[in-house]
Amino acid sequence: MRQYCFEGNTEVDFRVENNKVRNWYHVPWQHFGPNGREGYHGLTKEAPVQPKQLAMTQLSDSSGAWAVGFFNDVAGYTIGRVWEDHDHPDVKKMEGGFKNGAVLFKILFLSMRQAEAESTIPFLKNGQWWDAYATYTFNNTNREPIRMALIQMDIMIRDDRAPSGWIFGNFQYNGAMNQASKWDNLVPVGIMWGQDPTDNTNTSNPQPVSTIINPALKETIINPDTKELPPTHLGWNGRLNGPVDDPVSSCYSCHSAAEYPAASPINPRFDPDTLKANPIGSPGWMRWFSNLKCGIAFDPEKAVSTDFCLQLAESIQNYDTWHGLQGGLWAKNYKQDGLESTSTKKATPLVKVFPLGRRNM
Repeated sequence: MRQYCFEGNTEVDFRVENNKVRNWYHVPWQHFGPNGREGYHGLTKEAPVQPKQLAMTQLSDSSGAWAVGFFNDVAGYTIGRVWEDHDHPDVKKMEGGFKNGAVLFKILFLSMRQAEAESTIPFLKNGQWWDAYATYTFNNTNREPIRMALIQMDIMIRDDRAPSGWIFGNFQYNGAMNQASKWDNLVPVGIMWGQDPTDNTNTSNPQPVSTIINPALKETIINPDTKELPPTHLGWNGRLNGPVDDPVSSCYSCHSAAEYPAASPINPRFDPDTLKANPIGSPGWMRWFSNLKCGIAFDPEKAVSTDFCLQLAESIQNYDTWHGLQGGLWAKNYKQDGLESTSTKKATPLVKVFPLGRRNM
């Protein structure tokens, strides 16, 4: 799968319109808002990185993850259906979700100065670096040209042979592999096709000295090769997650909440009221760790499924926000970290809409 995603893309620096092997596409409306695409490669601001999340010597509390996602021709067909009318995107045109053979992948970068990254995070030595119009400090909104280090790659594969219809995979950069192409230094973290929904053991490893593999999990496989995979925190109770992801979550759990409008956060901990109603390990909490099937909405009475695709859901929400601002914006309602509008055209949502946040693919 890594090779499938890289063919024709590494040669053109992931300007996928120039790929001569196969067609890849972006989701529209990822440019909008304070976290929107930067101009070099289309990276969007994703999530802060906590001290010691990547290595015990990594003490910075200001860096963050930026990412850009790509969709193959099968996935692009569904995106095209939803966005066929550019002024009226219609999520109902997904017709049950992505088709068999859809592939989504995302490459993620760390906004940390090169000298600091290479001296405090061992696996980023011999790194792959990209130019970006972004910020080294995650909470800073004053962008400038900087350099970022490749750190992670995520994949999603729509496959009818999988119990839920989706297979998830992660890769982590390890410069010690010293491959001829630095892109090939992305080594497998693991793969998952389910969440082991009866396992509610509450463990996590947010500051990893070693990778803790949970042998009780039957729907996740983690790379056991410690010479290949650097220590990483994984997800809740050892479920699959990447190094810049939330250690109390999983690839599957975040993406299962992809819907329009976003009636639930992608993890209960991201909203105090949701967490209070669904404490860790409770039956309510385990709703995020159930084996939801492809094309089924997380909140079926409030929203329509975007079939595990958070980026597609966000694209429509971004468009709605922009459209609501077209009645005008008062200077007093402008904020550097976002926009507020007094426009009478902006409709009041029927449900509380949550920002989609991390795992935007």
